[in-house]
Amino acid sequence: MGFTDFASDAGLTIANNYLATRSYIVGDAPSQADVVSFKAFSGAPDAEKYPHVARWYKHIASHEAEHATLPGDASKPYTAYGPESTELPTNPKAAEEDDDMDLFGSDEEEEDPEVVKEREARLAEYKKKKEAKPKPVAKSIVTLEVKPWDDETNLEELEANVRAIEKEGLVWGASKFVTVGFGIKKLQINLVVEDEKISLDELQQQIEEDEDHVQSTDVVSQGSTPLHRCNGANGIPTGRYAEAVNGMLFNEELWCDGLFYVIPRKYTVMNLNNPRRPRMIPAT
Repeated sequence: MGFTDFASDAGLTIANNYLATRSYIVGDAPSQADVVSFKAFSGAPDAEKYPHVARWYKHIASHEAEHATLPGDASKPYTAYGPESTELPTNPKAAEEDDDMDLFGSDEEEEDPEVVKEREARLAEYKKKKEAKPKPVAKSIVTLEVKPWDDETNLEELEANVRAIEKEGLVWGASKFVTVGFGIKKLQINLVVEDEKISLDELQQQIEEDEDHVQSTDVVSQGSTPLHRCNGANGIPTGRYAEAVNGMLFNEELWCDGLFYVIPRKYTVMNLNNPRRPRMIPAT
């Protein structure tokens, strides 16, 4: 019964709850009950944890000059005052701090093994699907020049030897013989390569191994571009560069049969499936 102490959290909690609805320890005015209780404190209480006690303490401190003349029995101890119940109430401020420290439960709690097993199985399944998802293939369109030794080199054999090179990720395209001068011509050939599978340096070295026909090789142009299909055999191309392919950037009507590759900067179109020109399809 009454206050226990004003030092421990339990004692201060009792006092804080007691003074939550009171301005003084006893009655409606300061008395010796307030003075003996005040003197039992070693210092001002924590206003954040015990706001009602702190309010009362500050108010009684303002009457310190009048303590000796205040009415009441100065011989009674502070433990004679306070709540009638000895049950320790919970300090709301301390409870809030405890909640902040343990928002998601104790770290020592063990998870249900079945829940853990199911979660790991789902994570493994997700990882497997992610790894199995096909990645976009980076391709490049390359124009390669192959120079012969002289005007007596058989260019048809030279080209046949070049096209005889077969690799995964390599597709040979259209070609032509370009005049260099003095009756000498060189082979200019287009190809599409998958960047991760084909090394142009290694491909050039392999072509130059044909020492009977090849003097040297040079990459004239190289650029990455997406692959586009026509909307049907001998139909009109579709896709991001359909405007260029459909003839708006060309001086002639275009045709297509299968796969098209477009180099927007050079405004060139290569039909890699059909080396001969079929009938012309008017641009729309």
